[in-house]
Order: sequence, then structure tokens, then C-alpha cells
Amino acid sequence: MIGILGVFAFGISGKFEGFSLFKEELVKEETVKLDENIKNILIEGTSHGVELKKSEDENIKISQYGNKNNLFTIKNEDGTFHIHVEDKISFFTLGFNKRKLTIEIPESYNGNLDAKTIAGGILIESKFILNNINLESTSGGVQTLNDLLTKSFRAHTVSGGIKIESDLIVTNNITDEFENDFDMTKNIIDLKSTSGGIKTAGNVMADNIIARTVSGGIDFNNVDVKNYDLQSTSGGIKIESISGEGNAKTTSGGIDIFLKKPQEQVQLETTSGGIRLKLENSLQFTLEANTTSGGINTNFATETSNRNSATAKIGENPTVNIIAKASSGGIKIEN
Repeated sequence: MIGILGVFAFGISGKFEGFSLFKEELVKEETVKLDENIKNILIEGTSHGVELKKSEDENIKISQYGNKNNLFTIKNEDGTFHIHVEDKISFFTLGFNKRKLTIEIPESYNGNLDAKTIAGGILIESKFILNNINLESTSGGVQTLNDLLTKSFRAHTVSGGIKIESDLIVTNNITDEFENDFDMTKNIIDLKSTSGGIKTAGNVMADNIIARTVSGGIDFNNVDVKNYDLQSTSGGIKIESISGEGNAKTTSGGIDIFLKKPQEQVQLETTSGGIRLKLENSLQFTLEANTTSGGINTNFATETSNRNSATAKIGENPTVNIIAKASSGGIKIEN
């Protein structure tokens, strides 16, 4: 029973302070001078969590905790610095042994970062300016604690949430140019979780953002993008403010969103859940709202209205067409 609780605590939080019966033990440590030819840092932790932080000098420092039998190896060739741990995953590994790779990276490094784990979370502690960031975890969450500036950011988890604690800025305006060896689309934030929510606490800026969850909600603070595609199967979508054009869709859960400077077309759709939409007072827009089971409430005049449908044109020069559809739930819109 204790082991099961350990797995649960670690998998949900995606952090490293999960339940453990054993003291964290340093089993290997290695320091390597940063090679100016390194364009990619690739980390494969298998059953180890990965913790990334800024180093105090120009060295890459790798510290391994918890497993004496399977120690990490490093390989530096063709512009890629590869850190790898190959070990077996077991019930004992997940529930009772605290396994972690702590990797310290010099501030001067601004190439690609690619971190992958099977049974362990990924934590970025420090502020980094990097070319592209790719984070993948099968059983464990992904969390960032400080500001990140990058050309593309991708975080995918199967069992574990994604939490961005500080600002995430995705832009081409980064000093050094490196080839995109991980085949990632420029200026995009790509967040996906099968079992876990997605949350951003800081400001998010990019050309495009994609966020998808199967079991878990989407909770964003301020999002400044040109295009967005947000989908949740079992969980709601809540956004303090979002710009641009795009879609937000839930199957089981409501949508609560504030549109700031929306463009072109915005489509909101729920199958089982209501829609609450806030608009800027000065916004000029057109509206199409429909519900199957639920009413429609607005604080502005609508051209045609009955209990289940409403249309409106606000202003002489609308800049956005808003479509809101709720199959089982009401719609409330305020400007």
C-alpha cells in the first residue's frame, strides 16, 4: 500500500519531493567543460527524474542519485551532448527508490534542450534562453519554475500534469542561430497531457499555442498569441485573458474565458458544460450563440434571440466573429 501511495504522489505532482522510504543518495557525479560546438543537449533518464538548473561556471555538471547499479553515461559527438541512463523499471523503482539526475547547464549555452523520461518527472528550476525545448515524460509531470525564452516549447506527458510557473516567451529573437535538429515548428507552444492538467501561472507569448488534455483541465493566466487550439476531454478550460484567433473545446467541462484583442474568428464549444465569456467594452464583434439545453444571457442587445440561439452585431466595424456552442449548458456573455 505504501508503494502505491508513493507512485500516486509522484505521478500527480511531477515533482521530486514525492514519497520515498530512502534517503536521496549521490551515486555518481561528473563535470564536463562546455564545448562551443555543442548545439544539442539530449537527456534520457528512463526511471530517473530530471532536474535542470543553471551552473555557476562554464561546466556541465551531472549528478545522479539513488541507483548504484545503473550509472549514467555521456557521449559528445556531432554537436550533441548525450546523457543517458539505461535501467529496468519495476514496482520497487517507482514506489520506494528516489532516482534523479540533476544537470547543471552554463548560462552561456543557448542551443537545443531535449529531455525524456519514462518513470520520472522533469523540473526546470532556473531561467534559460534556449533555441528549442522538448520535454517528454511517460509517468511523471513537467514543471518550470523560472522564466524561459526559446524559439519553440514542447511538453508532452502521459501520466502527469504540466505546470508553467513563470513567464514562457517563444520568439525568433534569440541571439544565436542553431539548426532545428529536433524537427520542431518555430514559434509554437505545444502542451499535451493524457492524464493530468495543464496550468500556466505567468505570462505566455508565442505565435501559436496548442494545449490538449484527456483527463484534466486547462488553466491559463495571460496568453498573448496569434492562434490557439485548446481541447479538453474531461476537464474545463479557464483563461484569465487570451488574444488572437482560435478554438477552445471541451467534452465534459465548462469554458470560462476573457478575450483580449481577439481577431478573425473565435470558436468556443462544449458538449457537457456551460460557457462564460468576457469581452472588452470597446470590442466590435459579431456573435453566433447556440445551445441545445440551456439559456443564453448577454448584457448587450441581440438581433435575434430565443432561449436557445442568439446573434448580434456590435459596432460598425467588427474585428472578430465569435461562435459559442453549448450542447448541455448555458451561455453567458458580457462586455
